[in-house]
Amino acid sequence: MSTDHKISRYYEDEINYYYIQNIVIWIIISISLPLTVMALYFLVQDKNIQTYVINLFISDVIQLCCLVIVTADPKQEIVLVCLMIYWYAEMTSINFMVCVAFERYLAIAHPLWYRFSRSVKINAVVCVVVWLLSVVLAVPMFFLYEEGIAVIMSATFHLLPFPCFIFFLVGAVRALSAAIHLNSVEKRRIIGTLVLPILTYSMLFTPFIIRHFVEEIISMKITIIIFICISLSPLANVILYVFIRRGFLDKLLVSLCCKMDENENNTSETAL
Repeated sequence: MSTDHKISRYYEDEINYYYIQNIVIWIIISISLPLTVMALYFLVQDKNIQTYVINLFISDVIQLCCLVIVTADPKQEIVLVCLMIYWYAEMTSINFMVCVAFERYLAIAHPLWYRFSRSVKINAVVCVVVWLLSVVLAVPMFFLYEEGIAVIMSATFHLLPFPCFIFFLVGAVRALSAAIHLNSVEKRRIIGTLVLPILTYSMLFTPFIIRHFVEEIISMKITIIIFICISLSPLANVILYVFIRRGFLDKLLVSLCCKMDENENNTSETAL
């Protein structure tokens, strides 16, 4: 096989890989964006406002909107700007995932302290700090990505949540083992709220972390799979919230049942 034929075959494979990637990304966007917006709507309507979860979903919406623009294949300058905003929102989303896990840990391990020290002002300050911290971290990583220090910073940043999640899980399990007022079903549900984020984070972000250390031997096919895994993060967040959050799924089902009942009543009235 001649060299020219190999090069032509390589570029054909590259085009096919990107075509498949775009199809998968559009499917992810079409599912994730409506679900995330719906989750945000129910969160805003909820009297018990969960500031960190709201900010988590806002950062996920930003990611998805940037993916829409990038996948639409606009000019290169627009793609670069959207990619920078995307990675900024992705890092912000990870920071708020840690905040949500930390808040759950405090509510379980130190319930009295959490109940009396919790305030809207503290949550607002933490949210502002998280958004600003993500800017400080994301900007140098984006502009110096080809440099070794930026790669190390990115890998370190994505590794740090692992010990945090594990610490929160171990602390919560210890606190639950001494809690006699909770039944076994409630304890399993609480532990699941801390275990599931660790599992999803491991599955979606571990390949991205490994890529930083073995970038020379990573093929284009694997790189596309890694990007698709990261793109699934907003969908994973909203699915976890739906199945972990008690009452959210019930409200959704109730609203759907009400709409079905109204449609049936309208149909019966029309028939009469």
